[in-house]
Amino acid sequence: RDALLRLSKSSIHLRHAICAFSALSLGESPSSMPFTTAQSSTYYSDLAMSELRKQLDENEALQQYRGQHRDNGRASDEILPSKVAEKTSSDESILATIFFLSYIELIVSNAPKTSLELLNRAHLLMSSKEQPANTTLYQQLQIWLKLLDAKVVSAGGEGVHLHTNPSARDLEGVPNESYD
Repeated sequence: RDALLRLSKSSIHLRHAICAFSALSLGESPSSMPFTTAQSSTYYSDLAMSELRKQLDENEALQQYRGQHRDNGRASDEILPSKVAEKTSSDESILATIFFLSYIELIVSNAPKTSLELLNRAHLLMSSKEQPANTTLYQQLQIWLKLLDAKVVSAGGEGVHLHTNPSARDLEGVPNESYD
């Protein structure tokens, strides 16, 4: 939890996704006003989705830029404009945002269409990495996304996370260290 909160300080889409999830969670308490919390959750989900789409589009443009300049003999990071390099968001913040938004949609919707798209984007992001991040948070997000993907399969999803290394014993892959 602490790692996600620290990460949200530098990621507006993750911050909004956490607010949406919190609003939804608060809506289940006996003293809450359901209409207000539902509105609040929807409001923050929409903000998070908008910011996430911007970030995904920027990352896609950055990947294309790197791909175009990879063949010139210089490392692509050396020639990236500083503004573009500064705007790249960590994979973990994108994956965490996708997790929260997909989880929320699975709770409130019988037809999680956005979750299908988001989980596919998460899979593309994770599979495009030559060397996946080896942090505890990244590995935990992989497990959480796989669990969500299993739920989305029942609503017509493809199960892309389930078919990635299906023989792996997920819980054995997470280091026994704290998230702090």
